Amino acid sequence: MPAIRPIHTAIRAAVATSADTWYSIEGHRGLWLRARRGMPKTWVFRSVVGGTARKIVLGRYPEMDFDAARRAMDELKGLSAKGSNPIEARRARKRAELDAADAAKSADVLRPTLSTLAKRYLGVFVSERRRSVGTKRSSVEERRVFTKHVEPLLGATKIEDIRSRDIAAMRDAIASPSEQRKAIAVVRALLSHAKSDGLIEQNPALGVKAPQSGTRDRVLTDDELRTLWNGISAPIEGIRTAMLDALRLQLLTAQRIGEVLALKWTDIDRDDQTWLVPASVAKNGRENLVPLSPIAYSIVQAQEPGKAWVFPAHRVSPMSSSAFAQLVERIRLSLRMDDFTSHDLRRTAATRMAGLGVLPHVVEAILNHASGTVSGVAAIYNRHSYAAEKKRALLAWSREIERIAQDRPKGSVTAIRARESSASRR
Repeated sequence: MPAIRPIHTAIRAAVATSADTWYSIEGHRGLWLRARRGMPKTWVFRSVVGGTARKIVLGRYPEMDFDAARRAMDELKGLSAKGSNPIEARRARKRAELDAADAAKSADVLRPTLSTLAKRYLGVFVSERRRSVGTKRSSVEERRVFTKHVEPLLGATKIEDIRSRDIAAMRDAIASPSEQRKAIAVVRALLSHAKSDGLIEQNPALGVKAPQSGTRDRVLTDDELRTLWNGISAPIEGIRTAMLDALRLQLLTAQRIGEVLALKWTDIDRDDQTWLVPASVAKNGRENLVPLSPIAYSIVQAQEPGKAWVFPAHRVSPMSSSAFAQLVERIRLSLRMDDFTSHDLRRTAATRMAGLGVLPHVVEAILNHASGTVSGVAAIYNRHSYAAEKKRALLAWSREIERIAQDRPKGSVTAIRARESSASRR
């Protein structure tokens, strides 16, 4: 049998000269390199125990280099010197390793870390639970919040070791109050599932206070609306026209920006010029029929067909609301406007429609609010969609935007309260 020197070049150059070739290693009695055609080379320890020849595979080359193979052989030689059967000793060690892995796996199931729990529940049960109670937070958003805020501080902690003070410390490490609320909500939901599965006795997140949600009342003035509308009706360097059009459509329809970004061509009825927001997209899980004014419909028609979404993002469609918020900030800076968010545009549209004489329950219907002026038992039996009223209101609002954009005097748009009141009496 050929012998080779214990150097990398010689070991790498060793090949099978027959179906099965054994190379001894100079200066290291008992260590062999086995080369077989079509198979990886392996390190083998050959010894004689009680008059019986033994062969023990140490590992594959190159995953196991020479030094690692030598150390493994020396360990087995030490066992032989003590009178132990190295094969049995190795088998016992393997069994112990497997037992330890099984024990760790059992511990991972019975005493999981928060990260382990997140893999089991996050984006599945957590989202489903929120959807069942009328909250529409996506699994992508939940994972983002967990990965960014929760996992670095609490991910490796066993859930039974998590205390309220730990969650409070995580909260205090987050700068944004809104992100604090989201992080606490995700931890609270995860630990609630752990409690229901009997993994913990109490949910420590229930006692942690989240910062109160600040109520914004920002409504854009005529001058701001004029600057914004005329600004996003023209190209802005570095921002795709489709995203500017998405913002215009939100202002015209008063819908949530997430619903605008999720708009698909199949949601548009070209004959009636309406947009049906599916229940699966709507935040409250209720579909909403949105009549499109001529301006709004022309914005939709101007988009490039061929993709599922009307306003597709570059990489992932639809674009997330958080990503769009960064885009709105760039638009604001480009137009040198005071701080505003896309949700402020929805509030502005609702407020301005009320100022045009649109009745409150019609505004609520446009906004697709689950509660409002018509609620309780009345809401259950009142299935009127207010389609005609919504169409008149959104048409009046689009004309008001045109008036403001062109800086025409007030009075160019006629209030519609009297027309709706007389229609309801009929």
